[in-house]
Amino acid sequence: MKDPLTRVREAVIQAVPEILELKEGCEVRIWRKNNTEPWSATVILPCVGIGYWYCVAFHDTFPKIGKITTFHQSKDRIKILGRPICLADVLLAIGPSTKNRGPVYCTSEGVLIDFNNREEGGAIWNLHEDDLSKQSPECIEFLASLLTKDGLTDNK
Repeated sequence: MKDPLTRVREAVIQAVPEILELKEGCEVRIWRKNNTEPWSATVILPCVGIGYWYCVAFHDTFPKIGKITTFHQSKDRIKILGRPICLADVLLAIGPSTKNRGPVYCTSEGVLIDFNNREEGGAIWNLHEDDLSKQSPECIEFLASLLTKDGLTDNK
């Protein structure tokens, strides 16, 4: 069984596929020619060519060559992990689930409330850290229960 963070991430990406587009802020893994281990980078300036990607990226992997570098790799040597998932992405993913189950509300303080299941209560999204991976385990568990209910996704 997948952990709650993975289940939520997959459900949100299913609803908001542009998270995986090669854009500024996108996380990538890059395999260089003679490296067996990939290195991680955050895209600063993407440029997509036919059969390859050329990007300026920020990374911490190779301090000797500096923190900002360019890479020109064939598409099969780069894995796009996507940009960080924010509250807006989560709300877009929750939206379709309300068709079959009732409303979910988000207050201006980041409180998420499932009016269909008040016994479970809700959760609080930390608005100071607008990144799914930085939310509390309780918030992620609550979102996993919302996003994997009623056939919205099959990530059970």
